Amino acid sequence: SYRELDSQSKNLVSYRAQVLVMLSALPDTPASASTKSLLQDINTNVSEAIFKTEVGKAKILELQNVTSSGEKNLFSLRDSVREKGIVYQIKDGFEEAPKNPVSLAFPLLLALIITFTSVVLSNLFVARRTHQSQYIRTLVAPVNDSSFLIADYAVNVFFVFIQVIFALMIGIFFFHIDILMNLPQIALSIFLAASFFIFIGMSFGYFFKSENLSMLLSIFTVILFQIFSDILTPVAFVDPLVSFFVSINPFVILNTLLREVILLHQSFNLLIPEMTKLFVLFLLALGLTIVAKKASKKRILD
Repeated sequence: SYRELDSQSKNLVSYRAQVLVMLSALPDTPASASTKSLLQDINTNVSEAIFKTEVGKAKILELQNVTSSGEKNLFSLRDSVREKGIVYQIKDGFEEAPKNPVSLAFPLLLALIITFTSVVLSNLFVARRTHQSQYIRTLVAPVNDSSFLIADYAVNVFFVFIQVIFALMIGIFFFHIDILMNLPQIALSIFLAASFFIFIGMSFGYFFKSENLSMLLSIFTVILFQIFSDILTPVAFVDPLVSFFVSINPFVILNTLLREVILLHQSFNLLIPEMTKLFVLFLLALGLTIVAKKASKKRILD
């Protein structure tokens, strides 16, 4: 294409030179005025054609430079991949991933169980205890409120982790999922996520007077976590604002961590960004629970 444009440019330059020669040879008389005007128009059109041809040649040269640079980058990337063995790691990851459909969906099922049981059970436990007549003795007892808060939290963590242990045992013995190899990463992810959901359920139980309203809001919150996730619609297809809420959704973070660890056996270093999000959410939920408990104590004693 460049050679054809270059040949065309040379022909146009030669043609324009001939037109200029003819223009200079014409006498400046009324009879030759029309011919002179025609030759001037031809000269203008030929000059524009030469300019466009040169622009086309410049674009072809720029494309050649970009292509050459991209080729060098691809060769560099190929050499880097060969040196670091990334291709083999990806290949091994796909080969080691479980082929059973239930095994592939196991991280999502585990995240659903943890989300629902953590919020609902903690809410039910706290709401029923705070609505008992003897609960006022707990409030006036000469014991720090944090002790009762930690006790409520520990009881809920115990019951949630019993269910998690049974779910993991089902995955190990029935679906042959390799969980023990990455058990520390799995346990830490579940602990942070379950703690966040437990604190949310406890906050509702402390804050709301009505046990039924508290339970209704807990179930609605669980549904909201699942709606603002990538289960129904891929994140790439939603609004940027919705995508932001999906990225900080603890249910989505937990599902992502479990999928990365259980299916792809990712190392802990690659999980740090998502772990950090869960830890920040854990602290925010803890602060919310402390505020809700103080509000509940003030409301009951007043």
